[in-house]
Parts: sequence; C-alpha cells; structure tokens
Amino acid sequence: MIRSEPKRGKGGDPRYHRRFTWQPGNLEPKIPLGRLLGEFRRRSLLQPLGVYLAGSWVALQIIDIVVDSLDLPRWLPALAILLIVGGLPVILATAYLQRGGGEETHGSGAASLDSTPAEDPV
Repeated sequence: MIRSEPKRGKGGDPRYHRRFTWQPGNLEPKIPLGRLLGEFRRRSLLQPLGVYLAGSWVALQIIDIVVDSLDLPRWLPALAILLIVGGLPVILATAYLQRGGGEETHGSGAASLDSTPAEDPV
C-alpha cells in the first residue's frame, strides 16, 4: 500500500504548511488588532505614540505654513512626512526598551538597587 505523505512546510512540520499558508476562508490576521493594542497598552507605548503623533501633526502644520510663506520647494512637506514615518519605529523601539522590554538578567553584572553597599575599609 502506498501512503501519501502530507505536505510539509518549513522544517518538515506538516502543521506549518496549514498554519502559515493562505487558504480560502482563512482571512484571520496573524496578530489581531485588539491583541496588538493590548500589548501596546501593557507596555505603556500608547503615551509616547500619542505624543509623537501630536508633535508630528504640529510640525507638519508649521512646515506647511513656512513653505507657503517663504516659497520653499513643494517637496519639503513630503520629505517631512517621510522622516516622520521613518522615525516612528525608532521612537516605539526606544519607548519599548525604556519601559522594560529589554529586561536584564540577574547575572549581567549590573548593580541592583536592593544590594547593600560595600563598606569603606578606612
């Protein structure tokens, strides 16, 4: 009897093929938007994101006024938008790391706050 093997995906795992390939009726996003927003809320990334977006909007308004009044090149607002969009991942990564995303392990050699200071031998 000839046995047909299931389609195997990456690493020979047959479940990988079913899970990571598109199939009709499988329109579910890989990371649901609610879960992503929950992760942003859990890591306190919504506040830096809001401040960045508000500051970006103000900067774009100022750039628009300055470009019109000083007859600057018309591509300047597009460049500003490109820089703002490019800076967004940097801001989010920095906020993620500062809010405890890159937690250190205890063996890293960094002094902890609860350790007792060494006494002075004098």
